[in-house]
Amino acid sequence: MKKVITIIVFSCLVLACGRVTVHKALDKASSLLTERSDSSLAVLQSIRIDDIQSRKDRARYAIIKSAAYDKNYIDLCSDSLISFAVDYYSERRGNDRQRMLAWYYDGIVKKNAGEYERAVVSFEKAERIAEKAGDDYHVGLVNQNKAVVFNARNNIIEAITFAKKAIDAFDRAGKPLYSIYSKLTLARLYTTNKDYSLAENVLDSIEPDSPDEYFLNSCRILRANGLAADNRNLGKAVEIFRSVPEQLYHITDYGRLAIAYERLGQKDSSDLMMDCAYRNCRNDLDTATVDFMASRIASERRDYEKACRLAMNAALVQDSLTRILLSQSINNALRDYYREDASRQELHARQEHKNAVSTIVIILLVFSLVFVVMDSRNRKNKEQIKDQITQITLQREELSKAIKNNALLVSSVFNEKYFHLEQISADYYASTDPREKERLLKMFKEQTDKIKDNTILFADLEKLLNENCNNVMSKLREQFPRIKERNLRIISLFFAGMPYELVRILVNGQSVGALKTTRSRYRKLIMDSQAKDKEQFLSLL
Repeated sequence: MKKVITIIVFSCLVLACGRVTVHKALDKASSLLTERSDSSLAVLQSIRIDDIQSRKDRARYAIIKSAAYDKNYIDLCSDSLISFAVDYYSERRGNDRQRMLAWYYDGIVKKNAGEYERAVVSFEKAERIAEKAGDDYHVGLVNQNKAVVFNARNNIIEAITFAKKAIDAFDRAGKPLYSIYSKLTLARLYTTNKDYSLAENVLDSIEPDSPDEYFLNSCRILRANGLAADNRNLGKAVEIFRSVPEQLYHITDYGRLAIAYERLGQKDSSDLMMDCAYRNCRNDLDTATVDFMASRIASERRDYEKACRLAMNAALVQDSLTRILLSQSINNALRDYYREDASRQELHARQEHKNAVSTIVIILLVFSLVFVVMDSRNRKNKEQIKDQITQITLQREELSKAIKNNALLVSSVFNEKYFHLEQISADYYASTDPREKERLLKMFKEQTDKIKDNTILFADLEKLLNENCNNVMSKLREQFPRIKERNLRIISLFFAGMPYELVRILVNGQSVGALKTTRSRYRKLIMDSQAKDKEQFLSLL
């Protein structure tokens, strides 16, 4: 048995120590997340998921690790990790911030996996909670990611709307650096939508505040694209392109620079840039994009056959793009369905929560009402019982007083009846004549002998006690049927309040001390009995 207890205690200590260790590791990872996200990720990677026992700790671990991956630019595409947090906090556990972060990182993972419609649903859930809490920083992050998602689905107008919302939210939150990056996204979207003047206005507002060289070069490439696309200043466009490291170029940047070179008459440079564009194509869509630009250059060179061929190649891919757009429409409808379904589920959960709260409130009110009624009734009953006890006590005291008074009356009557004994005794002690004393003593003995054997005397006493003390002697005989007659006589004398000296004379000369002992013995006998009227007996004895 001792071994079993030892093993149980040891296991509990091990589990407790393990939980404390996990808590400390999660606290440390959380504190490092903002300033040293790489160190935070290293701490989290040292924790095994199997070592985390409770669902609450697993949910917290999932949020912190998802945030660490995101801040270290590691794109998670599987929701197996963040689903711990989503499942846990969707059950109305935790606080609003934890619930918001769970939905936000769930949206990030789905965006990385290309599940754009589901990503938007998760982002919208996170956004509602963030807006309710006044968390403009996360409102900005959500809208920035929604802009990226809608751009990936070729819905540029919606993407522009969300990029603007992100900028406004970051400005309200006092996050100027995040606002600048959202403005860069907005400038890219304007360029894609061929709103070059709007893109330039945005770039003019952010270039002076560019946080680093990479960001500044990104702004330069966007500006050069705009200048080259509408033929405003091809020389300036080429100059800006050449000031940016070539490794930052996208295939469209190579194509635009090639067109600019072609229109400036620098055909070799144009061919070189087109070769670079083709080398960087990753799929058929990229190739079609470059073919379309090459078709424009062929038209500039009046090689219409080549221009037509390249345009047809691009058109074939355009057909697939049309199918993609049709698929996107279907996906948008699916996204709306998911959004509606999620809203319906959330409304249902909220209604169930309200119903549960209402039920609990009603139950509490009913219990409170029942408690108040019962408490009031109990108090009333207690007051009634208290009044009854008081009345009974008063009645008992009055009865006891009446019984004692009646007993004194009996004693007085009895004493008056046998007063001549006291007179004889007084005369005996007052006389100085021996003969007179002898005569008085002989008379006293004769009278007392008559009293001792006088059953009428004790019958009269018992009758007086019954009449004046609530039938006390009849009750005594009934409730103590085995008591001897001699003892009944002694008890009747005690009930009548006779002095010990007189009782001593009437019961064959017992000493006063012996009578006191006898009286105590009677009291104990009555007290230990189950007699119905023992309190009345004891009050008289």
